[in-house]
Amino acid sequence: MIAVASIIIALAAPIIAPYPSHAGLITNFEDKFLPPSLKYLFGTDEFGRDVLSRTIFGFQYSLMMAAVVLGLVVLPGVILGLVAGYYRGTWVDTLFVCGLGQNFYLYECIVKWAKENDLVYGTGKSRGYLSELCSESKERRGCSRIWR
Repeated sequence: MIAVASIIIALAAPIIAPYPSHAGLITNFEDKFLPPSLKYLFGTDEFGRDVLSRTIFGFQYSLMMAAVVLGLVVLPGVILGLVAGYYRGTWVDTLFVCGLGQNFYLYECIVKWAKENDLVYGTGKSRGYLSELCSESKERRGCSRIWR
């Protein structure tokens, strides 16, 4: 529901924004730093621009960036998934799951390493190696035969 409302707001920004011209490079120094009021519901910034109008137009940029990221990530992911599924059980599947998939578990290994070395609490004790801590995760996924 929130996503649909965001998309509608972004598409209708020029219509529903109270001051559409304030989304650009306009300056109005007489109205700078005004608090929220009936004229400016969110107040104004240091250049006298309406913050509500700029927020509404900001939805457009956010949705555009989301579309770009999804376009860059979804297509390669679908292609790799289809290839791995088609060649299931072969070396291609193993390469995709254990080779490319290791990048997704890197965060888990780093957090585990930080906790083991007490870096989370700031004491900085060094008691292990990152590769030793991650070996348990590799064995769990059946990838230990490749990454030893």
